[in-house]
Amino acid sequence: METFKKFAALCILLCFRSTSASTVSGVVVTPNGKGAVHAVVHLFASDGQYITAYCDNDGSFTLRGVPAGSHLLQAHLMGYYFPEVRVDTLAKGMVSAFFVIPNTKQVQPLQEPLLIRPIGELQYFEKRSPVDIWSFVKSPMGIIIIFSVVVMFILPNMKVDPEDYKEMQQQLRGGEVPSSAESSGRQQQPARIQGGR
Repeated sequence: METFKKFAALCILLCFRSTSASTVSGVVVTPNGKGAVHAVVHLFASDGQYITAYCDNDGSFTLRGVPAGSHLLQAHLMGYYFPEVRVDTLAKGMVSAFFVIPNTKQVQPLQEPLLIRPIGELQYFEKRSPVDIWSFVKSPMGIIIIFSVVVMFILPNMKVDPEDYKEMQQQLRGGEVPSSAESSGRQQQPARIQGGR
């Protein structure tokens, strides 16, 4: 008799649980109004359940077995940002839904089947800036390149005094360097001291 009572209580509990579950359906669309084929819809239930549905070719979805309570529904499609939808389900299977407008306290009611539209496009990567010559010149790599060009092409073309050039060649060969007096052809004469006599 005890086991029969437990079995009956379990059957009643399961029947009550199956009648309290609701079905939430809707359509996810892109900005041009076409159904979002690869969209995924997640429902975060108030009792901790996590229910997922994948959209059909026309963007429609159906979430079955949604318990009674207040839940959060989110749609995901690469490249788009969708609003969060609050879904309230009653034990009788009735569903009411609305979404909160971002950065405001305003809410907008939704009729079933839910029509979920994106509210913006997502930018996953930063846009590349155009090439700027001046920023390249100011960079360390640009400065090194400019300095190398000056050293390779401009410095060799600068005029060097022929006498200085010969002197540098002799220094490189290891020869004796003539003094400046000999190179000019003048001889040094000793200075005379004029006396008082």
